[in-house]
Amino acid sequence: MFHVSTSNAMSRSLQLFDKVVRLCESRGFSIESCLEGPLGEAYTYHFGPLGTELRRNFRNAWWHDVVRSKANVYGFETNSGTNHAPNTSPRLNDTENGQDQGKIFNQLRFSDKCSVAEDCSWTSEDTDTLTSLVRFIPGIQVPFGMARNIRYLWKPENDKYILRSCEKEVMTLQFFCTENRVNDWLNHWKRQRLVWWRRIANVRSNYSLHEEQSDLGSGVDNQTFVQYAFPWGQETVDSLIVRSDLHKHMTDEQHNKLPFNKESVPHVIQIKTDLNRGFLSFLMDAYSEKERSDSNGKVALRTVLHLHPHLAPVKVAVLLQIPQQSELRDVAQQLSSELRDAGISTQCPLHTNADQCYAYQDEIGTPYCITILETTLNNGIVMFRNRNTTLQEFIHVSDILSTVKKHLGLNAYM
Repeated sequence: MFHVSTSNAMSRSLQLFDKVVRLCESRGFSIESCLEGPLGEAYTYHFGPLGTELRRNFRNAWWHDVVRSKANVYGFETNSGTNHAPNTSPRLNDTENGQDQGKIFNQLRFSDKCSVAEDCSWTSEDTDTLTSLVRFIPGIQVPFGMARNIRYLWKPENDKYILRSCEKEVMTLQFFCTENRVNDWLNHWKRQRLVWWRRIANVRSNYSLHEEQSDLGSGVDNQTFVQYAFPWGQETVDSLIVRSDLHKHMTDEQHNKLPFNKESVPHVIQIKTDLNRGFLSFLMDAYSEKERSDSNGKVALRTVLHLHPHLAPVKVAVLLQIPQQSELRDVAQQLSSELRDAGISTQCPLHTNADQCYAYQDEIGTPYCITILETTLNNGIVMFRNRNTTLQEFIHVSDILSTVKKHLGLNAYM
C-alpha cells in the first residue's frame, strides 16, 4: 500500500511538471530550441516578456539580498570573454551576435561534468581580478565580498527541460574572511540563503539545506547546498563552498595588495546560485490549480501561479468592466501610465472583459488586478482584486498608487 501511494504521488508530481512546462511554452516564459551537432543534441532557451521579467526580478532580488543590503559586499562585472567555464568555448554572447547557432554548436568544447567544488575552483586569474578591483574601494578590509553574474556554455547534468540547457547562468559571491571567523560567516550565509529562498517561496518546505561531508575537492573544507524538491529528486539551487587554498594562488606581490593579515590564511566562502534551476523551481513551487467562479457564478478549474510579488513578471493588471466604453479606456490608460511611471510593471488589456483577464492574469502570476467599473466615471471608485484570495475591495482611483505600493512592499529591487 505504501509503495502504491508513493508511486501515485510521484506520478502526480511528474504530471505537475508537465503542466508547468506546457505553461512555460504556451505563455512564452521559456521557449526551447534544439541544436544538432557532432556531440549530439544541445538545448538552448529563449525567454519571452514574462520569462525575461521573472529572471530579471530573480537577479534583482538576489542582488539586493547579497550585495545592496550589505555594507561589505561589492558588485562588479567582467568582459564576457573572461566569464567562462573550464575548457568551454566559444562564449555565450557569440550566439547573440547574429552568428549561426548550428555553426557555433559544431565548434563547442563543453566543459566536462564536474562537481560543484571543481566548478568553483580558484585560479590565479581570479586573484588577478581581485587585486585589480580592491584598489578602487577605499578602506576595504576583511571581511568583504565580491559579487557578479556569469554566463557560459557547459555540458548539462540533467535532461529535464530547462535544466538540460547548454547555456549556464549563475549569480556568484566570493566572500573573504579570516580563518578564525570562517565558521561564523559560513553559518551566517547558510541561514541567509535558506531564509531568502523560503521567504519568496509559496511552499517554504520545498527548499531545504543539505551539507556534504564526502567527496570534497582539494582545498575545499565544506560544501553546503540549498536544494529544491523536484518530482525526480533534490536539485541544488544554491551552493556554498568554503576554500582554504586561496594563498596557493597568490604571489607575495598580490598578497601585499590585498587587505589580508600575512599571519593568517585567508579563506573564501563561494556562493553560487543557478538561475535556470531557480527559475524552474519558482514556477514549480508557485503552480496550482484551483476552482474559481466568474461574475456569473460559473465555477471552473483555473491555473494560478502564486509567485511572490517581488518575482511576478506583471505586478498589476488594469482591466475594464465594459471594454467597449472609450471613456473607461482613457481612465485605464491613464492609471496604467501612472503605475508604470512609479516603476510598477503593468498590463492594460483594453479589448477583453474582466472575467477573461482574471483567468489569464492568475495564470501568469499577476498578484493584483484593478477593474475600472462602469460607475468609475461618476464616483472615481475602482475594484482592487487579490490573486491569492480573490477578495475584492472598492478603492478611490486617487488611492490606487499608494495601495499598490503598500501591498507590493516596494523596495530597492522591485
